[in-house]
Amino acid sequence: MIDLVVTGSGGRLGRLLRRAFAARPAPDLRIWFSGRDESAEIQWDILSGPAPDWPRGAVVLHLAGVVGGDEAALAANAAMIAPLAAACRRNAAAGLIFTSTAAVYAPGIAPSDEDRH
Repeated sequence: MIDLVVTGSGGRLGRLLRRAFAARPAPDLRIWFSGRDESAEIQWDILSGPAPDWPRGAVVLHLAGVVGGDEAALAANAAMIAPLAAACRRNAAAGLIFTSTAAVYAPGIAPSDEDRH
């Protein structure tokens, strides 16, 4: 059995994945959605406190992030890295999948360079 922790469960991609996994469960995959929304199995605001326990050895799919705003607001995405890495170490994560997609760009805003906050 593989445990998968998905951060950003209340975001656009998190909600899409929740529906997809609900429609087609994988027998060897146990999914733990993490976020600030009430539907998350793991309640965690990455920037507001230490991570709660999650299954040791889980793979983490990091989707949480700020999708719009000014430069200061977008800097929160970079600020999430240290607490996320600490949570992975604390819970002995087997791996971390850190993604960046077009979903992080606000509607009507041209994509930025990947090295920007």
